[in-house]
Amino acid sequence: MLMVRRVLPALQVHCWGGLGSQLFAWALVEDLKVKFPRRRIRLILHQSGVTKRTEEIADFFPEESSIRADYIPVNSKKHVRESVIGYSLTSSIKIRLTSWLYKLKILSNCDTDTSLKSVKFWTIQIRGHYSYRGIGSSTVLAMNARAKRFSKNLVTDLQAISEGVAVQYRLGDLLTLGTKGPIQPARIVSAMRMIRINDEVNRVVLFSDSPDEALKRIGDFPAEFVRCELSAWDTLSELQTFRYFVSTNSKISIWAIIIRTLCFPKLANFAPKEFQEQFSRNLAFVNRAEAITYY
Repeated sequence: MLMVRRVLPALQVHCWGGLGSQLFAWALVEDLKVKFPRRRIRLILHQSGVTKRTEEIADFFPEESSIRADYIPVNSKKHVRESVIGYSLTSSIKIRLTSWLYKLKILSNCDTDTSLKSVKFWTIQIRGHYSYRGIGSSTVLAMNARAKRFSKNLVTDLQAISEGVAVQYRLGDLLTLGTKGPIQPARIVSAMRMIRINDEVNRVVLFSDSPDEALKRIGDFPAEFVRCELSAWDTLSELQTFRYFVSTNSKISIWAIIIRTLCFPKLANFAPKEFQEQFSRNLAFVNRAEAITYY
């Protein structure tokens, strides 16, 4: 096995997206370290995307990560030029070669638990979104232990439960993208009404990348609203402290529910009904279906 470590190049895990996507890649790295304890694993964080992505977790991998400065603005001349060049290079030979590399398991994707089993010790590169895998308590604890070595907490040190309802309402680029949009405000209000049936809802803490627009959309609900515009990391930390949490279509919301369910099972979570399959995969290792109410 020592010879394998010396001879084989590092197993590269490529990642695109914001903090939520990076956390799924990080979870994969921790699981790969268990599966291949003697393989070198390197996290490749890409800046490309609809908007330029910020590398949120590179500090936790000082010797085991690198950043690809590959973001190109959509309307730039370079983007148009490289799109044309990229298309011209997508020949049948290149497609067939890539297909064979995947069949030989030299390249791999790892979006599900089944695909993780297919990764071999000789695999040298993994690409994907990694978000349909089961996330176990041991993986989250390993991630938190790594974060603690750099004076951070992935799992918050919960001293007291914050009363009221936390809502993480992702808007931002969803307001302008044609392919997908934000959760309709009436649905979020319906989730808060579901909470009110069992408890008083006098205070709503609204976490959003567009707080003014978010408040305009759901501010008619009869409660005191507190707007919070924090970094993605601080938002994830705060969302773990509330008795009630209403999530939307955001990977930060997904991770908040994963951590709350695994580490703080007495807290109540509300998620859009279209995410039921998502959480059935992410929380496949635990039997806590009652921890999430779908709206």
